[in-house]
Amino acid sequence: GIQVPDEWIDEIGSVAKEDHKKKAAEMAGRFIKEVKSMVQGVHIMPLGWADIVPDILEHAELN
Repeated sequence: GIQVPDEWIDEIGSVAKEDHKKKAAEMAGRFIKEVKSMVQGVHIMPLGWADIVPDILEHAELN
C-alpha cells in the first residue's frame, strides 16, 4: 500500500468537497514539480478524474 502524509490529507480537507479535484491537481502538480529533477518520469493515475491531467501538467510546469 501507500502512505499519504497527514499534511496532504489536511490540505485537501481544507477545501470544500466541490474543490477537491482542483486542489488534487494543484497538489499533484506541485509534487511532480518538486521531484522532476530526480526522476526520469512519472505515471499519473487519475482514477476516474482524467479531466484533471492537463491541470496537473500545468501546475508541474510541464506543458
